[in-house]
Amino acid sequence: RLATEGMALRCPWCLWEIVRGMHNTPQKVSVLETHQELVACFDSCSMPSHLLRGRIPQRFYSKAAGNETSEISFIVFAREGIEPTQDDPTNHGGGHFQICLKPKLVRPEETDEIWRRIALGAMLGNLQPADVITCVHLVDKISGNRKVPDNIRLEVWYSSTACPEQIQNLRYSVTDCLPERY
Repeated sequence: RLATEGMALRCPWCLWEIVRGMHNTPQKVSVLETHQELVACFDSCSMPSHLLRGRIPQRFYSKAAGNETSEISFIVFAREGIEPTQDDPTNHGGGHFQICLKPKLVRPEETDEIWRRIALGAMLGNLQPADVITCVHLVDKISGNRKVPDNIRLEVWYSSTACPEQIQNLRYSVTDCLPERY
């Protein structure tokens, strides 16, 4: 057992989901205040490899909004008090790093490991500077349409208060989460 299991996080994080077709309106699912809550919630979420199973594109689904199953296009972890949209004052004027994982170039288990390193790294303070990170997004861009390039997009958003040096340091920290060939 980890000694950090019951420990409070440096700041609370929230799980948000964006239902496909809901005009990208985020729905808050839960608030996570301890390491144990965070890891349990993260482990219960769909992982990116789920989208890559089989020949027919798979989707993320959620029952968070009651008993009705909804198709999810985004899974987002954001700091408590920050909505995972560009309209939130903390994000407006900030930016993000985007990693596109192409199914033909990455193994399913590799997508999970990269997402785990980035998401948990952001929330547990392993990505630095941690104070400028506002949210991390896992975005389903698998269409199944041969004319549209499929990818799984991972995003690390940073606040409008981040200075150029902090942004550069965060870029290095995010890059360190990726396999060498990226």
